[in-house]
Amino acid sequence: MPASHRSTLARIAFVTCCLAYATSAAAAHVCAAVDESTDTLEAGERRAALAVLKQTLAANGDTVVASDCTETYTASHARLGKAIRVAVTSSAKGTRNGNAATLEELPDTYDQLVKALKSGKALGEAGVADRHNVTLDQAAPRRVQSDNLGYVTIGYASTRGGDAAYGPTIGGGYRYELDRFAVDANLMLTMGQKGARATQTGFTAGIRGLYFLDPTASASPYLGVGVSFAAIGTEVNSVSFNGGGLAGRVSFGYEFLRESTIRFLVEADAQLPFFTLDHDASSVGGLPESIYAPTVGLNLGIAWGGSSQAVQSVRVY
Repeated sequence: MPASHRSTLARIAFVTCCLAYATSAAAAHVCAAVDESTDTLEAGERRAALAVLKQTLAANGDTVVASDCTETYTASHARLGKAIRVAVTSSAKGTRNGNAATLEELPDTYDQLVKALKSGKALGEAGVADRHNVTLDQAAPRRVQSDNLGYVTIGYASTRGGDAAYGPTIGGGYRYELDRFAVDANLMLTMGQKGARATQTGFTAGIRGLYFLDPTASASPYLGVGVSFAAIGTEVNSVSFNGGGLAGRVSFGYEFLRESTIRFLVEADAQLPFFTLDHDASSVGGLPESIYAPTVGLNLGIAWGGSSQAVQSVRVY
């Protein structure tokens, strides 16, 4: 045989050996077991679970053997009603935990746990759950509890920019609350005659977003930012200035008894109009053509309502 042919055959044999070695290395020889000392499944269910675990390992590229394995995967199950808490431990890679809503979801849960162990990822990370192994709770997770609250407030406010005028306020609204966030739709009427020379009136209707700083506590401070439609009237030297339009509103408040269906509120806020007030007394000299009139106030309130299951998180895999 010519030397060139012998060299070619040698190279082919070398490549073939390398491919065979790579294939055997990729398909690791692993063992599978169920930890009977901690497992709560019945004997028949345990045997079925072990068979499914072996099938899952094989589907993920491993060769399952009875002995002489390089790695062992051990499963443990804790049944709570119909739900099953599943733990899969690799002798080389650690432990991952997951939940199966029913026994029938064990194959999908195993698949996610094995993928997580092999990739070094946590459950929920990209590449672990997909369209074929997503569980019922992941596709339609339990809904977050929300609160629907109506409320009324009374308080005291002052409209700046004109003569000294301040007086009572009355308001009310509706809040849709989660633990951390809330949406607040509100109305408020401002009236004032004290401070002697001036009167003031104001009406606002708006919506705010609220952020609770201590979301799980019984009482929590909160910050609010919103926008409203406002109509404002005040006086300068006995001449009325009036205007209306959009206004911003910033608030700092405290909500008490958040675990109850009856709650108490205390809130300081400022309304900052995006417009100025004009007068119609053109014959009166010495007056500005327009004034800017923000309103600041302090309010106390009571809220009532109940809980609902109206918010749902959606995950896409």
